[in-house]
Amino acid sequence: MTTRCALLLLPLLVLAGCEGTIVPGGNSPDDDPADDDGSGDEEGQDVPLVPDPATSSGVTVDGDGDLVLDPDEVSVLLAHIWVANSPEGTVSKIDTVTGVEVARYRTGPGNPDPSRTTVGLDGDVVVANRGGASAIRIHAETERCPDVNGDGMVRTSTGPTDVLPWGQDECVLWFHAFPTGALARAAAHDFVLDPDGVAHASVWIGLYNAQKLVRLDVETGAVLSEVDIAGHCPYGLAFDGSDQVLWGFSACSGSLIRLDVDTLTWSTVALPSGCAYGITVDPEGRVWTSGGSCVARYTPATQAWNTVTIGTSNRGIAHDGQGSIWVADTSFGVHRLAATTMATQASIPLGGGGFVGMAVDFYHRIWAISQAGSRAHRIDPSTLASVSFPTGSNPYTYSDMTGFQLQNAAPPMGTFVAVLEGCGEQAEWRRLVWTASTPSGTYVRFRARTAPDRASLAAAPLVAIAKQPSDTSPADLGATLEAAAPGSSRARFLELELVLYSIDAAITPEVSHVRVTTSCPPVLGKPTPTRAVDQWRK
Repeated sequence: MTTRCALLLLPLLVLAGCEGTIVPGGNSPDDDPADDDGSGDEEGQDVPLVPDPATSSGVTVDGDGDLVLDPDEVSVLLAHIWVANSPEGTVSKIDTVTGVEVARYRTGPGNPDPSRTTVGLDGDVVVANRGGASAIRIHAETERCPDVNGDGMVRTSTGPTDVLPWGQDECVLWFHAFPTGALARAAAHDFVLDPDGVAHASVWIGLYNAQKLVRLDVETGAVLSEVDIAGHCPYGLAFDGSDQVLWGFSACSGSLIRLDVDTLTWSTVALPSGCAYGITVDPEGRVWTSGGSCVARYTPATQAWNTVTIGTSNRGIAHDGQGSIWVADTSFGVHRLAATTMATQASIPLGGGGFVGMAVDFYHRIWAISQAGSRAHRIDPSTLASVSFPTGSNPYTYSDMTGFQLQNAAPPMGTFVAVLEGCGEQAEWRRLVWTASTPSGTYVRFRARTAPDRASLAAAPLVAIAKQPSDTSPADLGATLEAAAPGSSRARFLELELVLYSIDAAITPEVSHVRVTTSCPPVLGKPTPTRAVDQWRK
């Protein structure tokens, strides 16, 4: 006896076992008893735990075939550097692998004068405009941009010579205008993990003249909260995800600003003289600033500053996740310092001048943005060799242009996504069965969503199904989907998302088996299946 089974769809790969054997009234030696709820009408399929870089990031498979965290894996969602071309009112989206500018976007009406670019955990960028004081969010994945005008295609930029008029690019997701004259001169993403392990992101914009820190909903651009920091003019921001602290500095008061993003309480620390231009946070939670001929490091645990003298006109600063600090020196190029000793490791002259921005990509390569040369220089940290790529006109840009700084200061987290196709439009998704190990300080979270066709999945909300260690296998997938949206348990397609999390990069959860069961409407001329052989992956 045979029955149709579901397909697991991955880009460039279709895994099918569609005429699977049915064993009436018996169990295969490897069967999971949890797959049988006594209803006699379920069939199941294992989810191959093979991460696809197009949909998954931060995870890999270990020697036993288990899905585990891989902090060094490069996410394709974060494979761009976003360079603000201030005088022309645009932002360039540059592929960090090829150096090719794949899109260029207007950042506002009139002369928006973009400067700060900050990239979230999902790869989307928020650009802070100084002219008129505003912020916009741009989607990193063209295929997920909304079809705003409903013409069946997404209208968006395809390169530096294809800049759409303001308001016509459908990858620009929102625009938020601040009071005229507020002067947006700082920007950074944050994120908060809720008890279910879901990351809720927001973005902070520092208003220099208004002397405020404004938190925006990253999905809508709506104001969530405003923090009045009277007497302090925010010029740069960086987030420490481990302690849920937003750090910034005030250019008018010479102070380091510490904001607890949970309580919105803030305090200040005096900055070393002349060391206020660039800011970053390293994986140890230490705050680094740069300016003039100074590089400074603040250790919150001891409330102590350490400073060194290097360069002549230091600006942007970044930590590479490999133990080094990189500093842009305006007319010279780049300096490299050891994060532990603050000793100079290298000084690299670059052509073009006007170096403002400093960034690190997810291959740990270093980027320095030349305002005077209108180019982005990429440095290989192992050889110190550099290559440059064209940008838009006179980019005055810094902040976290790649998203690496945010990830670098965050606890390890990885995402695995698979899309399954059921046996028809009325396929009923029943249960989620899994085997996982979650040492202390780690978890695995499952979410899912359904849609009648694959293209519609992105618009459906993800529903929290289960989380280990708080939940145990199996989980009632169908009932949970129905509780969130009646009727959603019956659909042709299901997207399953696994998130692996750890508080320590040296510890990882492990997932060794995932199975989803479905119930299919009877097919004319074929008996209803009673049980599917459990084809364990290992």
